[in-house]
Amino acid sequence: MTHEFPELVEIFTDPIFDVPDDLTGHDHNDLVYRRLRHVHERLGVKDPLLAHHQDYLRALLELAAMVDPHMFHVMFLHHCMTIGAVLQFGGSDGDLAELSSGTAIGAALMTELGHSNSIPNIRTEASYDPATHEFVLHTPTPAAAKFPPNVGLARLSRLAVVGARLKVANVDRGVFLFAVRLRDEAGPCAGVSIRSQPATTLLPLDYASVRFDRVRVPYESWLRDSATISADPTISADQAFQDPLGDQLARTRRSAGLSGRSPSFEPPGSSKRPPIDWPSGPRRSAGRPAVHWDSSPSAGWSTTKDWRWRSTQPAATTIFFSLRPLGAWRPVGTTNPHPCAHRTAWLPGHRRPTAGSSCSTLGNICCTGS
Repeated sequence: MTHEFPELVEIFTDPIFDVPDDLTGHDHNDLVYRRLRHVHERLGVKDPLLAHHQDYLRALLELAAMVDPHMFHVMFLHHCMTIGAVLQFGGSDGDLAELSSGTAIGAALMTELGHSNSIPNIRTEASYDPATHEFVLHTPTPAAAKFPPNVGLARLSRLAVVGARLKVANVDRGVFLFAVRLRDEAGPCAGVSIRSQPATTLLPLDYASVRFDRVRVPYESWLRDSATISADPTISADQAFQDPLGDQLARTRRSAGLSGRSPSFEPPGSSKRPPIDWPSGPRRSAGRPAVHWDSSPSAGWSTTKDWRWRSTQPAATTIFFSLRPLGAWRPVGTTNPHPCAHRTAWLPGHRRPTAGSSCSTLGNICCTGS
């Protein structure tokens, strides 16, 4: 798909990105989402960037991380964790359209108050109702409350990917993902309780805890991947459920992104290899591949054996692990001259130079990382 995108530097030099002196709490959070709205309006896209414009999305996230780390966090959860899950596991066209246009802002609700980030221990339940061909999403105990997603700010439409334990005919089928509307501009949706949490000093945002009280979720909002439940009333509920993965543990691992069992993401050679086929050579730190950046002006990104690694992963995973370090940012594929030579297109919040000034003399980071 072709789309004429605006220059990234022009997006981020809008006055809305000028750094305020003393915003905190609600005012700070409100500014983060107003900036996000500005970015989506300038992009003007209706299709998911993750599916059709990955290079542009990568560059967009990299620059956002330098301009406003809080907004970067929200953008990554929106574009990669939420839209990525809907694309990978098969959500509805309506949900995807809302998220892609920015009409609804995405969020990921996986971790729980009493179980931290242990996905196999998720206790939020999604019980299948054969009478309506829907799911009933419920938080059975206080420890199963989702915590701490950034969904506390009012007057925003929020559409989240929620991890819940699917029960069909009272049998545990493993953890699946569901696209669930949490709130609209009028407030939280029926059955959804959102409780704002105290502000933090590290990456402050509108963090909250979320509980569900028998929330009805349509069948098409089930990110079912390859699983199905037949609506045929002549088939028992137990027999109606089919999951090619075979067991609840395999399904839970797949939903958590810990398993490459889908044919599209199967690591080459063996199904027993780890979900990320790490490049050979030393790891820089636990959880990161050994990355070797190309410093040329038209550089994209590169890792040892990176094409093998990329081909085994969902798009959201490759986007995350390919984000470049702070000082190495260049618009992907650009050969434009250094902007400081002819305009003051510097990162908002940094001291802006006079025309012709060089980045090295001023000691700031500019849009090309020179």
